[in-house]
Amino acid sequence: MNESILLSDPPRFMEAVQEHDREARFRELATVEDRVVCESLRHGLFPGPDSVPSIIGEYTGDFLTFSVGDRRRVYEHLMAYVGNLGGDAATACVAFMMLEPDLGLASTATLDYASMAPLIDDDPMTRPRDALEMVGRGQAANPVAIVGGLLGLCDPRVCTLLERFRAAFSAEGV
Repeated sequence: MNESILLSDPPRFMEAVQEHDREARFRELATVEDRVVCESLRHGLFPGPDSVPSIIGEYTGDFLTFSVGDRRRVYEHLMAYVGNLGGDAATACVAFMMLEPDLGLASTATLDYASMAPLIDDDPMTRPRDALEMVGRGQAANPVAIVGGLLGLCDPRVCTLLERFRAAFSAEGV
């Protein structure tokens, strides 16, 4: 059985995260959990079009066969790294926010993203607006979860942003 280095060897795990060659990275990352957290972190630390296909492939592959509880556990490990790295690393939440079908996990990732990712031009609605733009482009596996996570911010300005999306949701979604 392959052993995860995510928790057993954090310095080695972070070396793998910093490796730009995907094949070399994956030789170090023996488990699905390692690869999902690594590719999520890379999306936050090294944003760009190259990071997107890798995280989508990892997330929507074997990872989605894990129980919701196991996916939540992996998310908690990811957030431990994000908390230590800070800044743009919070963008690592995006895969869990956009690709996760579970309402609770996707809304938690949305709330974390919207409250932790750096603002642009000191605009507190930067990340809620980003999340809603992704929903508007049809990128969310569970758009209602995104809205729920944003409402968790308890900021009335979010409600104003949501007005244009309301018609797109089913009665059940609303």
